[in-house]
Amino acid sequence: MENLRNKIKEFAETYASNLKEKIDMRKEAMKSDDNAHYLIYRVLGITTKEGELIDIYQNTGRFLYKYAGSFLEEAATLCLNYKFPDGIKTKVKKHTRVKAIKGHGYKPIRVMFYYPQREQAIRIQETLKTLYAGVEGKYFGGDEAWDFLKTYSGVDLKAILTDIANERTPEDGKQ
Repeated sequence: MENLRNKIKEFAETYASNLKEKIDMRKEAMKSDDNAHYLIYRVLGITTKEGELIDIYQNTGRFLYKYAGSFLEEAATLCLNYKFPDGIKTKVKKHTRVKAIKGHGYKPIRVMFYYPQREQAIRIQETLKTLYAGVEGKYFGGDEAWDFLKTYSGVDLKAILTDIANERTPEDGKQ
């Protein structure tokens, strides 16, 4: 188990380093961007400085969400391979995923570690939950997802990630 934790920690360090590099490169490239759209920001009451910060955070957020999702998928895969070393990861087109999985004789399972906050995104997830139930699959969201992975793989990924996060950065408010 310690070997798995170390492997996840190595992945975290690699992802963090790559993310920082990508963000730094984008911030540098933004220095030469055309900022003519700041006129509209100003018309809407946003100062040029606020506009710059918004653009930086918006670009940072795009990279962060992409890297966070990829990292979490990779970490979950490592947990599953810990228990099922012969298991393989297969990519299936999104719009046919559930039917393709079912068609190959497997039970479709969707794991959403973080449930969305916005109403439209929640409705989409509820539709997916119904779709999975309709093909005798399973859908796990939020805490259920963490519990499912722990029960199925025997690995408490959330605890491992919490330990790594606490080593890398203090909890909010404790800086």
